[in-house]
Amino acid sequence: MGLGLFYRHCRNRRAVLPAVRAALICSTIEDLTKQDEYAGAIWAIVEIDDEEPDRTPERINVSLPRFVLRKLDRFAEKRRETRSGLLARAAVELMAHG
Repeated sequence: MGLGLFYRHCRNRRAVLPAVRAALICSTIEDLTKQDEYAGAIWAIVEIDDEEPDRTPERINVSLPRFVLRKLDRFAEKRRETRSGLLARAAVELMAHG
């Protein structure tokens, strides 16, 4: 995981790169906001996942009750998705919003 920094409505857009560098060595964003060159900027620290996902399909063996599998297949068919695609999308969404 890494931290990304972004800004909005900065008076001096050329100050962005130095601001990022300064943020890495500065103890708080409050210290940066006191500097005139960053006045009016809106700061946020955002957690990002910098790992590139490996999208290579991998076969797995999963046991589900028959009624769940039938409902899953009907649901996927209505959405014009594959069973695998639906399960993958549902898993990613569940992990993201948990």
